[in-house]
Amino acid sequence: MAKTIPPTPDSIVCVDEDTLLRITRVARSTRRNWVKQSLIDDRSEGRYYEQDVLETALVALIVKATKGLTDARLVWHSNRDSLLSAVAGVSDGKDLALVLELRLLRGTLTSSAAQVGPATRPFEPFVLIPVGPSAAEAREGFRTFAAPPRTKPGRRRERQLDAKRAVDPPSRPG
Repeated sequence: MAKTIPPTPDSIVCVDEDTLLRITRVARSTRRNWVKQSLIDDRSEGRYYEQDVLETALVALIVKATKGLTDARLVWHSNRDSLLSAVAGVSDGKDLALVLELRLLRGTLTSSAAQVGPATRPFEPFVLIPVGPSAAEAREGFRTFAAPPRTKPGRRRERQLDAKRAVDPPSRPG
């Protein structure tokens, strides 16, 4: 039986900050403010992975719904793990939503329209945040733009390349 070579290398893929911002439609200053306010974490090496992209997209939805960073931080930190695991386990997640009670900032994850009613309390104002479509869009954008992380060649490799160039200069068409 013949084996086929996968079209992409078997390595971890990432995107840079510009691509992360492009995928999630978040301004750089807005995301940096979220990092400063401890809403999300930032990568020191500048490589962002799929979970980082999903996290930024989901935080954007929560900030928009709560209209305040303090409330958004409380909602995100209390629902982060359940949201990320639910989004990771679903391919399209079109019905996945977060029911957020605005007074108590209580979030309940629902996977169908039938679960929305039982997730709310009578006479409590709530917001229904559709997280599934945004997560699917962020995941698709990440997979479109992701590339294996580029590593700088070490000094030894650079010297080998320089030595090879010195011995074998590129030929010029005559």
